[in-house]
Amino acid sequence: SDPRFKLSVQTKITREDKTDVEGEIMDLSLGGCFLKVHSHFLPDELVNLSFVLFDKTVRCTGRVVWRTEATVTHPKGVGVKFDPLSKDSTTLLKNSVKKLKELSRFYNQKTRERNWEEYLQREKRYQGKK
Repeated sequence: SDPRFKLSVQTKITREDKTDVEGEIMDLSLGGCFLKVHSHFLPDELVNLSFVLFDKTVRCTGRVVWRTEATVTHPKGVGVKFDPLSKDSTTLLKNSVKKLKELSRFYNQKTRERNWEEYLQREKRYQGKK
């Protein structure tokens, strides 16, 4: 399975009956995404997605492979597996995932550094109380 990246990107979802629904991509990989949506979707329903990543519009089709109702830990939405993508969409998605991977690595490094600094500050306070 391809690595997934958490994000929040508005997307237009066009259903098979040509109606449009607004949703939000909550995580994304080269193979699919999780869409936070309030509408009901059927298993295997075909959807056309249009969203912007790093100032580039990505258009792709996919199928609903699973659904979830809202819980305390997870919003209502659907998992979508992308159909084979056009060459342009594949390139856009690959470049975007590469950037997301770099941003994720940078964020994780900064988080580790911040956690380490907080630990050292607590340790210093603790040592001063002895």
